[in-house]
Parts: sequence; C-alpha cells; structure tokens
Amino acid sequence: MRGCLRLGRRLSSYGTGFQPVPQKMSQLLSRRIAVITGVTRGLGEAIALKFAQEGASLALMSRSAAGLECLLSRLRAAKVREGQEFRPIPVDLTDQDDIERAARVAMREFDGIDILVNNAAVQGPIGPLETNDWREWRAAFEVNLFAPMRLTQLLIPAMRRRGSGKIVNISGGGATSARPDFSSYGASKCALVRLTETLAEELRADKIDVRLAHMDGGVCHERKQATRVHRIDSHIGIRERLHGTLKSEIG
Repeated sequence: MRGCLRLGRRLSSYGTGFQPVPQKMSQLLSRRIAVITGVTRGLGEAIALKFAQEGASLALMSRSAAGLECLLSRLRAAKVREGQEFRPIPVDLTDQDDIERAARVAMREFDGIDILVNNAAVQGPIGPLETNDWREWRAAFEVNLFAPMRLTQLLIPAMRRRGSGKIVNISGGGATSARPDFSSYGASKCALVRLTETLAEELRADKIDVRLAHMDGGVCHERKQATRVHRIDSHIGIRERLHGTLKSEIG
C-alpha cells in the first residue's frame, strides 16, 4: 500500500495541474481497446489514467507486476462505463519471447486492438561511448526500438481486422539533436522516428494512423507525419493535453 501511495503522489505532481479524476469526461474512447507500455510511472501512467477516464479498456504492460497492481486500483476508481476492462500484463521488453507472449495475452483478453502506445523506454548507459558497456548499450535498443517494432508487427493484424487503428510512438530529445553521453538513447530514438515515418506510409491504405509524440523537458509535442493530417488528440483522447503536460507541434 505504501508503494501505491508513492505512485499516486508521483502522478499528482506530473505535469501542470493534472487532475486524476475529473468530474465529467467526454468518453472519446468509449468501447476502444488500447495497449500501453511502460504504464507504472511518469507519462505512461498519466496516459493510462487519461484513457481510462475517456472510456477505453486497457491492456497494461510493464516489467513491474507490483506497479501494475498499484495502478489497477487507480484505474478502477477512474472507470466510467460498464464493460470497461483493465488487464495487467507483466512483460520484459528485452525478451522477444516475452513480448510475443504479452501480445498473445492482450489479443486473447480482448476482442480486438484499436490503439497501441509504445511508451516504455530506458536511457541506456551514460557517459562517452568508449566507456559504455556494450550489453547495456544494446539493451537500450531492445526496449526503445525493437520492442515497439515487434509489438507493432504483432498487433497490426488485429487493427486491420477492426478496419482501422492508431499507433503512437514516444520519442525524446535524443532524436532531435546530438546528446553527448547518451549515445544509445539518442541513436535508438532516432531509429524509432524513421520507423514511425516508414510505418505511416506502409499502413496508410489500412487506415492505421501512425504517430510520433516527442517528449522534450517534460512536455509532449506531436510530430505530424506527411501522410497524416489528423491531430493526435482527436484520435486517442488526449484532447485536454493531460491537463497541461501535452501541447501540439504541427510541422
């Protein structure tokens, strides 16, 4: 319980004026099913709560089983409709077999997938490249690039069967400019940007919208792909920008 209280305090201080459970919500995501990774802290936790408040059912992925249990109690308090479900799925995103298992669980628990938010990320080793541990450097790519790629690959068919879908990849400052001493983080996030751009083109005909949300100093900006003109908030229910933590950047 003490751990859950710490999670609650951390969320309440995340961003400017975030209110965990507003009195009236628009339920933009009623009947939608979303898979979100990295949900037990920070932005991922805030997105999960916001989606729940907007009516979505959620497949919640994180390495921390204890953190997922803490989050579940908050999500149940945010529940807004009958039939809204929350499924915790512990997963190690550095393990391909575990990623595949987690995707199978999500598809088994729900009758389809509408939204995928690839939020989980790690910084990787810090310091000049020549001093970095190779295994830690590679592990950053496993979480920041290969896990989003594999989850997307596995869930595209489920979105196609629904007739449309939304995929949101979370980037970071390392993708926009050089970031000395964070080479694995920056390189993996740059690769994620190009993957996102490529998928936006590949999946256009399937009505699967692929977006990049760029985190910079605690603020999230949307990166509009050339193949899409819709705003991220109109599709995945972050219309109120998580009460000040999100703002749109068009161009």
